[in-house]
Amino acid sequence: KTASGGLIDLEFIAQWYAIEHPNRLDTRGSTRQVLEAMESKIVPSADRLELLAAYDLYSEIMQLARVCIGEDFVRDDIPDGLAMMLCKRTDQPSLKVLEAGLEEAQKRTRKIFNQIFR
Repeated sequence: KTASGGLIDLEFIAQWYAIEHPNRLDTRGSTRQVLEAMESKIVPSADRLELLAAYDLYSEIMQLARVCIGEDFVRDDIPDGLAMMLCKRTDQPSLKVLEAGLEEAQKRTRKIFNQIFR
């Protein structure tokens, strides 16, 4: 959540967009709704899709972790059953592959973040 390129970066991007471009939004919706509403002349479509994919991945992981473990999510404490559920819900063959995908999503999100706020 707090990692560079994590959920907080996505929330910041959405909040910035909502503040800077309020007339482009029909509603002050959720982070996902704001990310979906971003115009391509402000945030390129490919970047917007990357941000949405990262948001969906992070949200899926956080929701399952909260339900099964609580707020104190520690990688080494993941029970085998939760690891299997995480892999199934994110369509990944293993936790190792899921972690690699998560790291890649964080890198891409941070790169887009830096492009927006350079």
